[in-house]
Amino acid sequence: MAEVVRFLYFRRLPQEIQGLIWKHSLPGPRTICPGHFIRDAASFGSDFDKSVFEVRGTKIMENEDTLFFPKNLQAASPMALRICRSSRATALRTYHLAFGTKNIYVNWEMDILFFGPWFMEPIGRHSFLWAGWIRGDGTEVSKRPCVTEDLEKVQRLGLKYSDGWTTYDDGEGALGYYYQSILGVNDAERGGERLRRDVAKFKNVKELLLDNGINGIDEDDESTPGQVILDDFAGWEYDEDEGEDYDVYDNLPMERWSRIESQFMESSLRPEEKENGIPAIRLVSVRRVLG
Repeated sequence: MAEVVRFLYFRRLPQEIQGLIWKHSLPGPRTICPGHFIRDAASFGSDFDKSVFEVRGTKIMENEDTLFFPKNLQAASPMALRICRSSRATALRTYHLAFGTKNIYVNWEMDILFFGPWFMEPIGRHSFLWAGWIRGDGTEVSKRPCVTEDLEKVQRLGLKYSDGWTTYDDGEGALGYYYQSILGVNDAERGGERLRRDVAKFKNVKELLLDNGINGIDEDDESTPGQVILDDFAGWEYDEDEGEDYDVYDNLPMERWSRIESQFMESSLRPEEKENGIPAIRLVSVRRVLG
């Protein structure tokens, strides 16, 4: 490896050149991951109203009027935010504090808000994500305006596979119970159209990224520091000629995707959706980079 040589004349460069260098130092797309609970003081979140309880001696605060962002899941904030005043000014033209937190910076045009296995609520317009929470004593806790306003700024939205976008296909799992038992939504009202309607609550969303369900990650991955990466999906590789090793359920993610994808084609859209447009939809592979 070549020896690193210090450059001692950066301050002598014209301000315009310095600004370009700081701009090119900014990261590419990052994945921002909300969690349902804040499990320790190291988690990122705003100091709003929280219900505190213990599980096996660990204090847990429940998400009520804000969003929590487990520290071990988040990509690092841009380094330019903390080098010098000039670099910070450049970064702040693109990155903004979000969701009422003191430490979650978001580039709305590039970063992805990913509702992964650590977020255990629906994303629909009637869900607790938007409407807040009702405590056991009947007290209603509404989401802070800064939270809902920032949710509406999201342009790139990611959604997990299990108990996520697949629920719109088959209605199984926790979200299926939510739609059927709480909202009274029957099977005919679920599907791609319901997903389109729920995603439309994010008023500025331009791209919907769906976990392909293959070799994914789960909520236990939160225990180790790292960041979540959403990669382009290379395509399906299932082979029905695998003999005894073939399992019909191996094709389930592909079949579910086909049904959901068909509901995002122009022929399935309502007139107002054709006029206003809907987000592009694609599959991604989800992984974590530790450290």
